[in-house]
Amino acid sequence: MTEIETGVPVLLVEDDDLQAKVLRTLIRHAVSGQYSITRCAAISQALELLSQQSVSAILLDLNLPDSSGLDTLKKVLDHYPDLAIIVLTGTDSETLALESLKLGAEDYIVKGQLSGNQICRALSHAIERKRTQSEMKRLQDMLQQERRLESLGAIASGIAHEINTPLQFIGTNLEFIKEVFHLLEKSLAPVDEIPRTGRTSRKSIKTMRSVATALTEERMRALRREVPSSLTEAVDGVRRVKKIITAMNVFARTAGPSRTLYDVNNAVRDALTITRHEWKHTAETELYLDDHLPLVPCYPEELSHCLLNLIINAVHAIEDAKRGQQTNGEKGVITISTRLSDDVVEIRVGDSGVGIPKEIQHRIFEPFFTTKVVGKG
Repeated sequence: MTEIETGVPVLLVEDDDLQAKVLRTLIRHAVSGQYSITRCAAISQALELLSQQSVSAILLDLNLPDSSGLDTLKKVLDHYPDLAIIVLTGTDSETLALESLKLGAEDYIVKGQLSGNQICRALSHAIERKRTQSEMKRLQDMLQQERRLESLGAIASGIAHEINTPLQFIGTNLEFIKEVFHLLEKSLAPVDEIPRTGRTSRKSIKTMRSVATALTEERMRALRREVPSSLTEAVDGVRRVKKIITAMNVFARTAGPSRTLYDVNNAVRDALTITRHEWKHTAETELYLDDHLPLVPCYPEELSHCLLNLIINAVHAIEDAKRGQQTNGEKGVITISTRLSDDVVEIRVGDSGVGIPKEIQHRIFEPFFTTKVVGKG
């Protein structure tokens, strides 16, 4: 049975009628009208209700008729990880409290040990923490999107060049095909004068011979041989432009990142496509991609952005090596490999550049740490 009140939406999941009544009474006496408490007596009821309406927090008893212990908390978090959850229990177990907090609960309340004011304070703090976390996540997503677009902006001229090159030979080939069509049309024009019925006159035979002669002239034969290759080049150019645009769509997506199954090898190829103008004059690329990799649950935009940054950093490292005369002017090498190691997909990006100095290697995972000047890398 579900009982409904009015106010800030809070879900109480408690199968004991007396405990539920005590909690509601304590909260009502402490802050009358501040919270709207909806009660469910089982986890299945709670999940069904949550699918139909939103709440700001959950007071969750771990031991219910259809679920018990930390599994109860996990079931809610699996479906609603962004909800503020306060665990209710009848035992004062520090271990259980810590495990609940590690899993994602905001607080832990032992039944009968807190006053109404303390429970309401716990609710208020839990809701505010979740609200702050959600806002921070939103701002982080915006920052990540800005960085992603900034990275694209930094290589925009290169991308434009990569698109412009195939467009140029697409245009050239289409102009050539247009000219060939014009010549064919001119050569075949006399055919329109031949009567469609009746006996074939000497004039008609002469016309057909002149058309046949025109179509078999050396220049025309050469043009007819070249048209198929021109069409093939134009189609290849369209595919190349499409490939670049498809790769860009992953990087420039403005929607918030969503976790989905994704082909890691596609992410590698897209990153190379986007950065081609950055590395093609500086390095050769060597790919060792495992074609039997499973799809990986990940955030495609973030993974692609990470690979883009690694490739550009590899280019910078190779350029630094050249400036330091550690190479003889030849191109460097960027190596990217993927493989399945146990249950983990591993991506390795290596380069023949200067490397990371030992004295700062321990800082490579520090957020925002960089040795590059502003605007680079």
